Amino acid sequence: MNVQHGSPDSRDLLGRSVSMRPSAADLLSTVPDSEAKKMLQNFISIRSGINITGAPKCHQLAKDSDLNAGSLFRYWAQRNALSSSDLPQIVDQVVQKLPTQDQQPLHRKITRFIKATDYKRHDLLISLDNLKVSIVGEVGEVPQTPLEGEMVTGSIKSHRARIVFSRQALLSGVVSLNDLPKLLVDAAYRSEAEDVYSILESNPDLPDGLPLFDEGNTAHGSSLVDLSAALTVFRNQKTTANSNEFTCLEPKFFVVPPSQEIPAYKELFSSGLSGKIEILSTAFVTNSYLLSDPAQWPALIRLGLTEAPHIETRPAPFDSDGGLAIDLYNDYKILPCSRLGIVKLTVTPA
Repeated sequence: MNVQHGSPDSRDLLGRSVSMRPSAADLLSTVPDSEAKKMLQNFISIRSGINITGAPKCHQLAKDSDLNAGSLFRYWAQRNALSSSDLPQIVDQVVQKLPTQDQQPLHRKITRFIKATDYKRHDLLISLDNLKVSIVGEVGEVPQTPLEGEMVTGSIKSHRARIVFSRQALLSGVVSLNDLPKLLVDAAYRSEAEDVYSILESNPDLPDGLPLFDEGNTAHGSSLVDLSAALTVFRNQKTTANSNEFTCLEPKFFVVPPSQEIPAYKELFSSGLSGKIEILSTAFVTNSYLLSDPAQWPALIRLGLTEAPHIETRPAPFDSDGGLAIDLYNDYKILPCSRLGIVKLTVTPA
């Protein structure tokens, strides 16, 4: 078929004004069946104004026609006899191909990710408490250090969410597939954040049976932004309770309640620490916390089956409408693992 581009005042043989703008069906009929799924995958992104590299044909089709969610899905239904059994597979490919905005939730900055292999118990060696460095002569014997140290144990849990919508809502364009995965991922991150900060606030026991925060890593300051008090405790931490070795860790993150966010920035600026310590403000905490970079030393571990939440589609349990469900899987466990590299800041009682 030859697609013509006419001016707005184009006329037919009887002199009537007609539009020469090609319809969605006209343009889509030029696309081979082998490209059909690829085009459907790209369409939602194009509709959101995102320029997709490597798909100029699809982008041009969107610009030159009256494509919209309803017309595209109606065309698919007519051309491929789209049924309720076909729809989940096609939508799943669309969802998996949707461009997602790269983001690192703030709470993940203070945790170290360790990949879990299954849902069974994982035993993780966090530190070697007796690891010493000694001077050894040319033919001297190098001291050997056995793998004995702080162990953390935990099993991941499955965190789930599901959005259910009808086939009619999808085919009529009522549902925007572009929004649903982001809504699910945002919900997963909110749940994760609550789990992370609740560990700090609840002060659970570590594997040694003692609380995460004790007098060795709790600072009592004049305010919740008293960095001087927090840094003093942070710098004086020893590798073990009976050791004379300092940890030599560097502070990286300062977690504060929302009411202390602006005072914290002022304190950082006045102390000359701007750019060295990053402020993280969250409504989940009532105290302040000074932490090292988890890449250097983790106080919290996020044991997870995957780095990012996983999303997939499936037929929904509708009786008659052939509905669809988009499922969120986020399998993880937040584990407190060390008193080192973390200091809890409280206000000194009057």
